[in-house]
Amino acid sequence: LHILGMGVRQLDPLLFRTVASALGSRLRLAMHYCSRSRDEATERTVSPQRLVFYRDNWYLDAWCHLRDDARIFALDRIRGTEVTPEPAIDLDEDGLDTRLEDSYGIFHGEAQATALLRFSARMSRWVSEATWRPEQQGRWAGAGDYELEVPYSDPTELIRDILSYGPDVEVVHPAELREQVTAGPCGGDGQQHRRPRARRQGGGRFHDHAGCGDRPADPVQRPAADGDRRSLPA
Repeated sequence: LHILGMGVRQLDPLLFRTVASALGSRLRLAMHYCSRSRDEATERTVSPQRLVFYRDNWYLDAWCHLRDDARIFALDRIRGTEVTPEPAIDLDEDGLDTRLEDSYGIFHGEAQATALLRFSARMSRWVSEATWRPEQQGRWAGAGDYELEVPYSDPTELIRDILSYGPDVEVVHPAELREQVTAGPCGGDGQQHRRPRARRQGGGRFHDHAGCGDRPADPVQRPAADGDRRSLPA
């Protein structure tokens, strides 16, 4: 068994054990949290609800007593923590999922648009077996291609995943998303990706753009950046 991590961030094993201990004993956790998106640190007391392992990194779903709402905390952003003697409040699983709806994934909040993506026959089988979002709609198209309709709100992560498929995907619509995807070879993460195919011209085949990258990444969704809104991490 050989596991290759991607984008793994450093995590203190002692901190992980402390968080797991608070979760298992149903006690509140006091911690110093450094938000990545706002580059600020705050003192928090949280009621831990569950640990989530997502894209090679650990996150804590918890009730934040500072924000008085459910939040997602990246464990690698916690600086100093201790278990308190105060009992944690419990949220039922459905209630937690509702409060953190769409927090994990490339889509945050209510969908504002729907992307229509067409994948080449080479990638169609794999794409047809993947779930980008529960509400997605897929269908087989001509020449073995596969079309996928994916609702989205914030396109940032969606663009990254589209770029990872290089010339094997075409953004049919909306035009704004297609323009964002074809704007450049960088997917916003500092790494180059091969650009997706351009639109068919005159009924011909797709025209490939110059770029780099030779393999698609699984369309695994990832958590949003740290934030204070309800559907975003803490």
